[in-house]
Amino acid sequence: MNTINHLCRHKNAQPVLHEIRHALDKLIHSQETTTIDLHALPMTKLDIDEVLEVLGRGEIFITINSLGKSEIWETQFPGVWITKHHPYYTNNSIYFVEISPSPKLLTVCKEDLTIGYTQLAEKLMNKPEIQVA
Repeated sequence: MNTINHLCRHKNAQPVLHEIRHALDKLIHSQETTTIDLHALPMTKLDIDEVLEVLGRGEIFITINSLGKSEIWETQFPGVWITKHHPYYTNNSIYFVEISPSPKLLTVCKEDLTIGYTQLAEKLMNKPEIQVA
């Protein structure tokens, strides 16, 4: 029997996995996203490792280098993402579980979109061989 209760060996992994399941249900029915900071909970490294093991890895893996290194991956459950931050000022990693259609860290704000548009338009204006509509 492969229920969450049978998969968990450490006491604090099971409640977090149930919380993730409830958050995924909430996302499906109300489009409400949830972020869980695993280090804000009373969890040991073994608990965190177990949560990560049960969630597994999906097909998407992203690395971001900004104020340290961040890795984002899709779990084997669509809509459940892991973000692992390695801040430049510490050797410790920080884990977040995000239940959303896509990770918030990858969302581009309107100001950045505007900058991107302006930069691309300027680049195209400086390249006469490219036709600009």
